[in-house]
Amino acid sequence: MIQLIRKKRVLLSSFILLCLLGFLIGFRTTVAAAETTNSVDWGNNFGNFRVNQDLPARYLKVQLPDQNNQFLQVTPTDQLTLTKDVNTATTFAAYISAPMSSLGYEIKPTLQLQDTKSGKFLTIQNYQKNAKGYFNKVAADTYQVTASAPKANYHERFSITGTGQADTYTISSHLETIRDEWTTSSQTPLAFNPKTGLTSSNTAEAFHFVTAPTAGNLIVTSDTIDNDAVISWKAVQTTDQPNDYSVDPQATVTKQGNRFTAKLPLTAAKQTIAITYNKNPAMTGSLDIKAMSHPGIHVNSAQLDAMKAHIKAKENPWYADYQLLQNSVAYGQSSADYKTNFAEAIGRGDAPSSNNISYLEQAGDAAYFNALQWVITGDATYAKTTANILNTWSNLKVLDGRDRILGAGLNAVKLTTAADILVGYHNGYAGYTTSDLQNFRNMLTNTIYPVLQDAAIPMRANGNWDQAAIEGLISIGIITDNYQIYQQATNYLTDPYINGSLDNYFAPSGQIMESGRDQAHAQLGIGLMTEIFQAAGNQGDDWFSYGNNRLAKAAEWSAKYNLTYQDPNYHPMDNLYHDRGPFSYWTRMDQQTINRGELRPIYEMILAHYGSRPDVDTTWTAKAAQAMRPQGFVNTDNYNFDTLTFYNGPAIQSAPVFKLRTRVEPYYNRTLADPTNTELSYEPYESYFNADKLGTLRVTARQKDADNYQLITNDDGSYAIKDLTNGYYLTVKSNGNVSAEATQITTTEKFKLYANGLGFYGLAPFNQPNRLLETVSTGATNPGQPNLQLVVGDTAFGTTVANQNRFIFMYQTTSNDQ
Repeated sequence: MIQLIRKKRVLLSSFILLCLLGFLIGFRTTVAAAETTNSVDWGNNFGNFRVNQDLPARYLKVQLPDQNNQFLQVTPTDQLTLTKDVNTATTFAAYISAPMSSLGYEIKPTLQLQDTKSGKFLTIQNYQKNAKGYFNKVAADTYQVTASAPKANYHERFSITGTGQADTYTISSHLETIRDEWTTSSQTPLAFNPKTGLTSSNTAEAFHFVTAPTAGNLIVTSDTIDNDAVISWKAVQTTDQPNDYSVDPQATVTKQGNRFTAKLPLTAAKQTIAITYNKNPAMTGSLDIKAMSHPGIHVNSAQLDAMKAHIKAKENPWYADYQLLQNSVAYGQSSADYKTNFAEAIGRGDAPSSNNISYLEQAGDAAYFNALQWVITGDATYAKTTANILNTWSNLKVLDGRDRILGAGLNAVKLTTAADILVGYHNGYAGYTTSDLQNFRNMLTNTIYPVLQDAAIPMRANGNWDQAAIEGLISIGIITDNYQIYQQATNYLTDPYINGSLDNYFAPSGQIMESGRDQAHAQLGIGLMTEIFQAAGNQGDDWFSYGNNRLAKAAEWSAKYNLTYQDPNYHPMDNLYHDRGPFSYWTRMDQQTINRGELRPIYEMILAHYGSRPDVDTTWTAKAAQAMRPQGFVNTDNYNFDTLTFYNGPAIQSAPVFKLRTRVEPYYNRTLADPTNTELSYEPYESYFNADKLGTLRVTARQKDADNYQLITNDDGSYAIKDLTNGYYLTVKSNGNVSAEATQITTTEKFKLYANGLGFYGLAPFNQPNRLLETVSTGATNPGQPNLQLVVGDTAFGTTVANQNRFIFMYQTTSNDQ
C-alpha cells in the first residue's frame, strides 16, 4: 500500500513539474504555425477509421496562457470555469477524427474533448431537457461551450490550429454552419469569458494542451476480423504489459505499440466483454459484441428459400415480378454480363470529386439483383458478377458532395445487402473469399461509415436524411458483425436530437414530418424506416410494434392520400431547428412538389409485416400494394422487386392497372398552380393518354377522366398493354402511331418495357427495342390544347432519357376509391 502511494506521489510530482516548466519557459518550443487538426502528430494511426477515432489520442489538461495560465474545469452543472489548481483541473480525453484517404475530398478532421469524470463531451448543442433552443446561446450571436453531450456528434467536433508554440492551439467551432459550407474561414474561434465561460468570440485565444495521466473509465472499442471480435484499448501507462490487463471472458491480450488488443470469437448470443486494468489507477471498460445473422439486412434465408420455391413452381405474383427482374431492368443490371463503372472518388450533389453517383447507384442495384438471380437459379455466374462488383467497390476511397449522406445511405446499402446474401445464404458463395469480405468491410468502415456516423445533423436536414444514415449504419453493423455500429444505428431511432427519429418524424395520427412536402419524400421516409425495421427484425429486434404500430399508421395515411382525391387532416409538423424555410416546413399538402399518386415501392414490404395482424388496419396499404403488384423496378432510393421477396399471400394472377401519363412539361405539372381550385391547382393541363374514336393515343385527359390500362406479361419477355376503357390492346401501326384497336396480341402488340429506378418507364416495340415510344406534337400546341400523340421514335433507352420518352404509370385500385 505504501508503495502504491509513493508511485502516485511520483506521478503527481512529475506532472506538476511539467506544468511549472511549461510556464517558466513560456512554451517557447516552436512548431509549424500551419499545424491544424489535420496535421497534429499525436492522432492515432494504428487501426481503421473507427478504431483510431474511438480511442483517445491523448489525455490532457487545457491551460489558458491569456487567463494567467489557469486551467479549464468542468463544474457539476456541466459549465466550464477556470482554476489555478492543476489538481482540480479537468482531465480531458482528446479524440481525433481523421480521414483514411488523402485524395483531398474527404471529411474534415476534427477534435473531440471528453470530460473523463462525467464521460460527457464539450459541445455547442443544448442537451437540457425541454430546451428552448437547439444550441447553447448566451446572446443572439454568442455560443457557449458546455460539457453536456452524451456522445460525440457533429456539434461536438472542433478544429484546432497551431499557434507556433509547442502544444498550443486555437480552438474553433463551425457553430451553425452546415458541413458543406465548412471552410477554414467559416470556423469561429473560442475564447474564455469570465462571465459566460468558454464561448464563440471574434478574437482567438490560445489553449495549451498539457499531457495528463489516463483518467476515467478505460475506453475500449471493437473491430471484426473474420469471425472474431478484436477489442482494442490504449495503454494506461507506456510501460504496461499484457499481463497488466484482464479480459472477461478470458482472452489473450496482445501489445502492439501503445495499443492492446484481445480477440474473442463471436457468438449468436450477445456477450459483454470487460477489460480491467490490474494496476493503479483501477480502471474498467466494457462493450457488447455479437455475431449478426446472415443474410439479415433486407432479406433472410427463409424469405429467399420461399422466393426460390415460388419461382421454381412458376407461381404468380412472384413469378411475374421475377420476369420483370429478368426483362425490364435497364443497362443490364440484372444480367450476369453486367460490368460496373467505378471511380475512387464518388460525389453526390455539388461534389468536388467527380459527381459520378450513378456509378454507385447502378452498382448497388446490379449487385443486389444479381445476388437474387444467384439464389433463384443457382447459377454461379450471377454470384461471380456480384462478387466482382463488390470487389471493385472495395477500392472506394471517398464519397463526398452535398448529398453524400444520401449517397452513402441509399446506394451503398444495396452493396451491403448483396454481400450479406453472398456470405450468408446456405453457407455462401465460395468464390467470395474471407479476404474479399474483409476488404469490403474495410471500405465500409473507412469510407462510408465516416459519412454516416453523425446522421443528418451536419446538414440540419429533414428526417429522411437521418433515416438514410441509420439504414446505412445498421447495414454496416450487420455485414461487419460489429454490434457497436448496430447499436449506434438503433439508438438513433429514439434519439430526441435528430429530425428522423421515430417520435420526431412520425405523429401518432400517421402523418409524418414531410407529409406536406411532397409524396416522393414522404413515401421515401416511410420506406426507409420500414427497411431499418426489417434489418433489425432479422437480428431479433422488433421495432414494427413501436408506438402502437406507428409505422403501419403512417403507411395507411400515405396510401390513402395517394390513391384518392380525399383531403387528409393535415397539421404542419415543426422540425428540431424551428426552420421555416421552403425546404423544411410546409403549411399545406404537396407544397414543395407534386408527386401525388406516384407510388413508391414500399407498401408490399409493410403489408407483409402487418397484413396478417387483426389488430392493425392495413386497408389502404393493401390497396396500394395490390395496385402496383407485381412491383418491379420503381425507384432506386428504396429496394425493389418486393413482390418477389416479401409477398406472403396466396398465389394469384396479378396485372397492375394504371393510367398512362406523359412526362413532358408543362403538361406534367409539378407545382401547385391555383390553390383556390383543387383540380386545376394539381392539373392545370391535360397530361394523360386516352384513345380517341379511332383508337389513336393522344394526351386529352386529366387523371379522373383518363383511361385505365392493364400491363399484361407475355411468356417471351414482352409486355402487352390493354385499354380497359375500350377493351382493345395497344398496337403499333405501320405509320408509327400507337393506337388502342387490336383485339389480340400479335407481334405489333408486344412492347419492351424499360425501368431504370428513376420513377418512370420507357416503352418500345418488342421487335424494335432501340426505338422508344415518345410523346410528339401533331400541330400547334399550347398548354390548353396539347395536340400531343404517342408514336414510335428513333431514340434508344440510354443513360439519359428525354421527357418525351418517359412515361408515368399512375397505379389504380380495382375498386372505386376516389
